[in-house]
Amino acid sequence: MGAWGKGNWSNDNAHDWLNRLRVPADVETALAAVVEAEEPGNLWSCCALAAAEIVAACFGQSDGHLPDKAADWVARNRVPYTAIATSIKAAEKIAYSSELAALWRHSGHDAYADWVIVVEGLKSRLVAAL
Repeated sequence: MGAWGKGNWSNDNAHDWLNRLRVPADVETALAAVVEAEEPGNLWSCCALAAAEIVAACFGQSDGHLPDKAADWVARNRVPYTAIATSIKAAEKIAYSSELAALWRHSGHDAYADWVIVVEGLKSRLVAAL
């Protein structure tokens, strides 16, 4: 993974997924891949966090840092309300039991703690959308 920060859009996997995003079902597929996995891999975790950011934005809970392409997609599309709960489940699983979490843990305690704050912030915005 090419990562340049702790943000959910700060990695190549999220942007690659965004470039392939076409329809709302693509968002749901990315989230389901994590929710249904025993231990989600790095690729799908990054994609699902990006998808969860899309869901948050669709329900007025963007953090204000959406890439332009994501903001354009949100302006033209909607995801089902049920995607909020799926996004919360995915974020929880990614933060504590995914390959991505393990990579952040190996980066050091402070790096992992800072990254978890970002993911928990996303979860809080999603809960606010309920």
